[in-house]
Amino acid sequence: MTAPGDRLPWLAKLPRRPLCPVPWEGNTVVGSDGQVLLCCFSDAVVGNVRDEPFERIWNGKTMQRIRRTLVAGALPPECRSGSCPFFRGDTLHYLLDRRDGAFRNGGAEQAQAVAGARLVGSRLAMPSRVRRGERLRAELELRYEGEAARADLFVCLQRGDGTLRFLPHGLEFPAPFAAGITIAPPGASWTVLDETLAASRCDTVTLSAALFVPDSDPNLPQHCYWSIAASCEIED
Repeated sequence: MTAPGDRLPWLAKLPRRPLCPVPWEGNTVVGSDGQVLLCCFSDAVVGNVRDEPFERIWNGKTMQRIRRTLVAGALPPECRSGSCPFFRGDTLHYLLDRRDGAFRNGGAEQAQAVAGARLVGSRLAMPSRVRRGERLRAELELRYEGEAARADLFVCLQRGDGTLRFLPHGLEFPAPFAAGITIAPPGASWTVLDETLAASRCDTVTLSAALFVPDSDPNLPQHCYWSIAASCEIED
């Protein structure tokens, strides 16, 4: 069975998630002597701001090696500390929640199955073909049954060359079309696209809409409750 997140273009392009997210998120510690520690869970020194700019340390060979090792699924020597929750094998820690998300202890498949059953009959209405210069309009119609629920709505437009834009503001990174919406019977509808798209001959665009756990990381597939997509060919 295909999970809702598997159909979303920005999730399909994600690189492998690292074993630990800290070296990407700015948790580095700078001491009064200028020494830069890898993070607050390690006493490993990766540079000194009295010798070189912090930016050079942050993007330097040592930090790049540490990141490559974590992406490969291993802990570098700098992370093998008794204070590191990953090295200790902790099962309860905020870093685990940050890395693996709301459903790290299971339950994602059940939540997705419930959402799918309650949203039967929902559709993304968009013409399958328009001429270049014509206005392209798309409507998301949610048909909903069951207890009211909250979600973040994401809408992504993918061009034929693979570029992605997140509506309504055309951003290049995942941002909600509408955050914290309440879905209740009988449902709701939105005009998610209404614009003229410049396109080369026979360019195809695909529009994807998805509901995510409120305030969750949209780059974790297990946070996606439900998704739908439609394509349109733009011709001369």
